[in-house]
Amino acid sequence: MPYLKTDGDVWDLECVDRGRSGIILKLNPTRVLKAPLIIHNMDASEEEKFEADYLKDDNISFLENEKATFQRLGYYEHIVEWHALRSGRIKMKYMSYGPLSRFWQYHTPSRKQLHSWICSIAAAITYAHSRNVIVDDIAARNILIDDDQSAKLCDFTDSAVLSFDVDISQESQDGASIYTDIFQFGSLVYEIITGKRFDFDLFHPSDAEEKHGEGIIPYWPDKNQLPLISHLDYGATILKCWKRGFEDMSSVNAEIQTYDRL
Repeated sequence: MPYLKTDGDVWDLECVDRGRSGIILKLNPTRVLKAPLIIHNMDASEEEKFEADYLKDDNISFLENEKATFQRLGYYEHIVEWHALRSGRIKMKYMSYGPLSRFWQYHTPSRKQLHSWICSIAAAITYAHSRNVIVDDIAARNILIDDDQSAKLCDFTDSAVLSFDVDISQESQDGASIYTDIFQFGSLVYEIITGKRFDFDLFHPSDAEEKHGEGIIPYWPDKNQLPLISHLDYGATILKCWKRGFEDMSSVNAEIQTYDRL
């Protein structure tokens, strides 16, 4: 399938992955390029072309938002390493093992490795919040596994870069906040420990509310909507993430770090 550059030319690079709004193209054995997802379909109807143009503009905006997020975050050991931010593209380190969601299909990580991943992602989110960034899309598909099988947080297309003048604990963007990040982290830990996804959407259209003057208000699950986790490693921490039992991600990170290595 041909993918287009923002100027309409076709990319002449191998596509190693694609997501909702972007594609990952391989530059060389150590570098990839992330670009907006623009699909070329010569047989599309006029209606389909109109929709494709609409999505193209959205996908370009998503990538520009991710570039702004990387600029704010800079370089951090538990976040995917980027090398250049250019018009319509981001150059990053090539992570040969790919996303965590795919890694599980071919490898069986040790309990020690699971613990290491959880610690790394907790530290990455804590760092992002310290830079006044709400991550907003924390899931196994957005965790990349490096050559040494360490875990790196990636994909900031939906992230919110807030002014340093505001208190991030009091802010939200389209319903996303540090508390929804903490909830998503809890779901990620549950998936890492059990190998099963907890697909509760805080922003499901039928549940989330849009109140006058307040924007979107996420819908938090009731106890009977949560899986049983008391018997799991990190079970108490996961439940606190889901039930808004933490004041901030720093508190989550501190609790995670106290666990003995498994």
